[in-house]
Order: sequence, then C-alpha cells, then structure tokens
Amino acid sequence: MRRAVVIALLGAIIIAGLACTRYVDSKDPVRSLPGAPPVPTAVTAEINSRSVSLSWAIENNASYDRFRIYMAPDTADGFTVKDSTDQTEITIDGLGLNRVYYFQVAAVDSSGLEGERSETVSAQTALLSITINNNAEYTSSRNVQVQLTANQAATHVYLSEDSTFADAIAQTFAAQRAFTLESGDGVKTVYARFVFFDGSQSGEPLADDIILDTRARVDSVWYAPLGVDAFSSGDTISFYLDAGEIDGEAQVSLAGVDPVVLNDAGADGDMIGADGIYSAEWVVPNDVTVNNGTVEGQFTDAAGNQASRIADSTLTIFSAPLPVQLTLVEALSSYEVSLNWSQAASADFASYRIYRATATDVSDSSELIATIGSRNTVNYVDTTVASETTYYYRVYVRNSLGLSAGSNTAGATTPVNNPPTAVVLAGALQDEVTVRLTWTQNADDDFQSYRIYRSNSSAVDEGDELVDIFTSRSNTSATFALTTNRWYRVFVYDRQGLSTASNAIQITN
Repeated sequence: MRRAVVIALLGAIIIAGLACTRYVDSKDPVRSLPGAPPVPTAVTAEINSRSVSLSWAIENNASYDRFRIYMAPDTADGFTVKDSTDQTEITIDGLGLNRVYYFQVAAVDSSGLEGERSETVSAQTALLSITINNNAEYTSSRNVQVQLTANQAATHVYLSEDSTFADAIAQTFAAQRAFTLESGDGVKTVYARFVFFDGSQSGEPLADDIILDTRARVDSVWYAPLGVDAFSSGDTISFYLDAGEIDGEAQVSLAGVDPVVLNDAGADGDMIGADGIYSAEWVVPNDVTVNNGTVEGQFTDAAGNQASRIADSTLTIFSAPLPVQLTLVEALSSYEVSLNWSQAASADFASYRIYRATATDVSDSSELIATIGSRNTVNYVDTTVASETTYYYRVYVRNSLGLSAGSNTAGATTPVNNPPTAVVLAGALQDEVTVRLTWTQNADDDFQSYRIYRSNSSAVDEGDELVDIFTSRSNTSATFALTTNRWYRVFVYDRQGLSTASNAIQITN
C-alpha cells in the first residue's frame, strides 16, 4: 500500500555569538559553583516529524551525571528546562508547525552542580513532504518525478532507495526532481534528506512508496460451461481471464459483439475477489450470431501495461429471432378475443406461435392455441375462450433452427354470456304423411345451432328425441315424416353451449 510521509521541517540554524549565562531558571534546582561539569559542545539539531533531535559532545572523562535541555519558543529569552537525559542525544517531541524554537544544553554532576550552558541553537518548523509521481500508486516506468516541499532554508536534497544514503549525491533543491528507480518490478521506496543553508540536515528520512510494474500478462482465457462450444440467445456464458495480478481491468471480445467486461471483485459472476482471475457471466442477447469465433482476452494492469491472449476454444452462437410486439388484445364477445402484433423482422422466420394462460406468466410451456406460418399474418381471433374469464397471451417468433423469442404479455377479459334469444315455432301437416315446421330466425352474434326435439307430451326438453340439427342461422324450416300426435320444440344454442327453448306445438293428423 501507499504511504506518503509528511513531516515538519525544522531548519536547524546554529546561532553563534549568543550570550550564555551560568544562572538560569530550572525545574531542577541548580547550583552553579566552581568545579561544575564542562560546557557541552558541538550541539546540533536534526529534523523529525514535529520534533527536534539534539546531539552534543562532552570532554572525555568529564564528570557528569546527566544533561538538562533548555528550550525557549519564538525568542532566545526565557529559557526553561524542557527535559533531561543521561545520553548525549535526545528528541524533543510535540512541537508546533511554523514556529522557531531555541535550545541550550547543560551538564549536571552527581551532586546537582550544573555547568555552563552550551551555545544556543534554533530551529524553525515548516511543512516538508515527498511524493512520487504526484502520489500515484503504480508506475510502468523506472523514470519517475519526485515532488518535494520545503521552506526557503532548504538548499540541497539527497534522494536514494537506500535509507542510509550511502551512495547518494547532494542535488540542488527543487520542487520536482527526476529519479530513476532500480530495476525489478515491485514496491519501491524513495528516501529524501534535506540540507539547509547552515549545513544542518533533516533527521529521519522522508519516504514515499510506489509500485513499479513494467509489464502485464494474460496467462489464460477460457469460458464455461466447459465442453460446450455452441450457444443461443438467452444462454449464460461465463468468461474467465487469469492475469496473475489484481487492480487491473479485463475484458473479452467476440467478433460483432460488444466487449464483455470482467471483474475481480468477488461479485457479478466472479467467485473469488482479488485473486487475479477476472470473470463475468454474460447472457447471450437476441439476434447475435457467431460462427466459430475467437475469444480474445484483454488486460490492462494498474500501471497501464497491456496484454492479450486468445482462448484455446472457439465459440459459436446461434441467433434467436427478434421478438414482436403485441399491440392489441381485445375481447370481441364472450367467446372470442382478437390479437394484433407487429411483423417479425428476423430474416430466418419460420412461424408465429400463440400461447395462452389465465395468469400473467405466459411462456412457451403454456397452452399453444395457434401456429401461423405466414410472416405477413399479424392478427388472430381466439374463439376457444370462455365467458367472464381473463386470458393472457404471448406471440413467439420461431426460426428454422427452432430458436424462438417471446413478445410482451397482454390480456383481456371476456364479458358475461347471456342465454340465446328464443325463436317462435309454427307447424302444420304438409300432406297426409309429412309434417312441416317453421320458426323465426335468431339474430344473436354467438349463434351456434338450431336443435329440434319432440316428445309425446308438451313438456318437450333436451332429454327427448333429437330430430335434427341446423348450424345455419338462415335455415328456419324443416320437414319430417308424420308421427301421430307428437309435440315439437326448437332449441337455440350459442357458441358456449347455452340454449333457449321455443314454444311447444303439437302436430296431429
């Protein structure tokens, strides 16, 4: 991961010639007497994050127990004891930015006698930073740009991939400097150390990381289900690309098809996130045809490097026809529903298939009510419906390969079916051996037939002898052989089986 180090610049400036005194205020009672420890010399200040690292020297074999560090913010007056140590170095933490701090060091012996304080050194804090390629996470080139921030006190800078700066050469400070990373892909850390006009330097090195990635690769490309090389519209194909690294962008391409974008997020068809294998599930759209097409995987890594590879197996997709649109579904009567749809556009047309159900989930597994082989026929009247029922329809376009595509779903509700209108029956002997019956014509839209029944009593019904059936509404007469003293009635039937009886008449000889 990336880390950008921003620290406070403490431009250490040794102020020569400042007056020193043996007598100072201290939290630790001070007795300044002859024979006190010698004065610390060569006091230096190095810069760390919001802190100053002080170091100094003391005479060999000098008798001392510890050192007191005095500090005064903003001015060289009013020093107070900040800390103490028995070492010849110390780090003063918790300093603010954009302030000047002054420091003095005094040696103290075991009896509490304090010697003279050292020369005063000062440091001014300021923002200091280093970033590589404007804080980029990856680079595909060894040649990078290092951005540096410092105050006007900085005159030179050391840059190195070695935190000891063993082989680094001081360069004139600039806000941006070119740097060449060592060869070999991987995480690269560039360290910086600043030099200020008085010769002092920053303490802990500033550092920033970047990942050097000079090439991309695609180890393999494949698709699943394995062993299947022919698909059709609506099928799901899983594509895979093994790049061996994460945080890139991958896709597969087929001739004539928009690229399929793959991911390595453990979602949307990818089983395991961040494993370097990119994948996606793709549902074959309608009207797509691929004949032994190559599957090419393309990968761009996070550094911008690109690679591609062709899958070992080709792929074939059979094209399903384009669906039509149901534009009208209307109940014409209690026994008929009319359908209209748009004309099929696919060249490989075979037929329209009309499916019906009493629920909205109509599919090609529902009841098939008609198959139409003419592309130009775009309407149909369903006369097999019942009254007071809601029906839903879909029209499927089928091609010569047996592939099909369904239209939208639309429905209509048939109205109530009323019994037929009764006819009026009349009759007489036509001659000594023949009976002639006549009746009025039924005008109902759903007329189905006239049925003539006869009986020995006036209560003629449909359980009596059926004499004849006429399916033409204009046929309103009939003749029969004379049967002594028989009663007759005509029943009108509609398309849904309802019937209404006429009056009953008796024919006698």
